[in-house]
Amino acid sequence: MTKLSVRLSEEDIRKLSELQKYLVTRLKDLKRKVELIESFLLVIDKVLAQASFVRGSEVQEMARTEAKPTPPAIRRVPIKHVDGTTLAELLIDKNKIVVLMAPGVNLHKATRPFESFFIRDVLEAMRERDYEKYSRGEIQPGQILDYRIQSDENGVLQKIEILNVSDEKRVREIKSAIKWTLRRMYENEYLTGSQSK
Repeated sequence: MTKLSVRLSEEDIRKLSELQKYLVTRLKDLKRKVELIESFLLVIDKVLAQASFVRGSEVQEMARTEAKPTPPAIRRVPIKHVDGTTLAELLIDKNKIVVLMAPGVNLHKATRPFESFFIRDVLEAMRERDYEKYSRGEIQPGQILDYRIQSDENGVLQKIEILNVSDEKRVREIKSAIKWTLRRMYENEYLTGSQSK
């Protein structure tokens, strides 16, 4: 491998020497700037880390000071006729309404307007609307209203369970409807003697 010999004039050597000095000086300046930028970044990292820690500790402090949310208590609503007779008790839970019939008051599920109004016009209508929402992808299957009716061998109502009732407006509608229904049933069975649908 042959070496290339370069002939430089004194002027060229002087200029190259000056360029070399300039580049060395420039390199030192750039290194100082890099070190300065790195030190700034370290400071910023520390500040951000401290700020994040403070925010986290504040959140923890708030969590400690705030009262822990208690599960919603079951609301108990008595259902009475205007004559003072207790017909049932309404238990309103987070997702469910339970109607417990009062002992000694025998209301038959065949008595008007239980099936014609409360079942068909209220519960079935709500369930139908839920199925429509489900078909449009607006709710999940577990959010569709459902209900169970318990009665004895004589058809006397004992308990009504209405499931998947989370909307407060719907709770109010069902509460109002069952109150009206049971009062009319009581009148039909005990005051007029009519039990037909």
